[in-house]
Amino acid sequence: MIFARMLRALPALLALLGLPALPAAAQELQCVATTFTRLVEQETPATPPHGAIIDTVGALERLSGLSISVRVVPWARALLETTNGDKDCVLGPYKSPEREAALDYIDQPIYRDFHVMVARRDSSADWSGSIEDLAGRRVVLINGWYYGKALEEALGSFNIAIANSADQGLLMVANNRMDMVALTERDALGGIERLGLSGRLTLLSPPFGSRAGYIALTRAHDLGDIRGRLEQALATLHQSGEQAAILARYGLHIDAASIDPAPAAGTVPSN
Repeated sequence: MIFARMLRALPALLALLGLPALPAAAQELQCVATTFTRLVEQETPATPPHGAIIDTVGALERLSGLSISVRVVPWARALLETTNGDKDCVLGPYKSPEREAALDYIDQPIYRDFHVMVARRDSSADWSGSIEDLAGRRVVLINGWYYGKALEEALGSFNIAIANSADQGLLMVANNRMDMVALTERDALGGIERLGLSGRLTLLSPPFGSRAGYIALTRAHDLGDIRGRLEQALATLHQSGEQAAILARYGLHIDAASIDPAPAAGTVPSN
């Protein structure tokens, strides 16, 4: 406490002595995120997080002059802490009506998830990217995920099994219990690599939908000019191609593909 009072008195003391003031510290933005394959990963709580979103944060710091800290916590907690104003921002959420009422989304996305079907390499499944191709198939969906309006409306046309994780869904297909599993491209790639299934499973092309992930700021307190500084920095990243290059390092991409409409109120997005 005594040290803190000394620090607060330091500018006045420097002025009294006719000495130049110390340079102003960068304004800190306290952010939270959770582990998402290739976007935010952390081996242990004691190790620094890494991934495409973390690299994006570093680029935003450089361009905006902000100091941005990132703490990895469970996803529900990340959203709650930002909504309540305990943290300034949450990294990576999709949009939903409830979230947009509680959080202030930066206009441009920082990544885009593409929804894909994964099947066995020896499968004879025809796939054109149309949900109609799923008719009569056995398809795994992940508990709580929102895949888009077209798939939701077609649920009665194919046989469904629910998995509690991407890895569980991949194993169900690999073991011939189901024909396909619907995942994000990054979860599919990461899970196949992690489980050693690259010789047995393949991603079907093209994707059947996409959702964008954003930086969302708290509405609980005034962040001054932070939003404008982040907007400008992120716009520069997109215009220069640097954001696309960051994502490409992790096997991800972002383009002008249409984003699936936000889910209806009450639907839980996967991110």
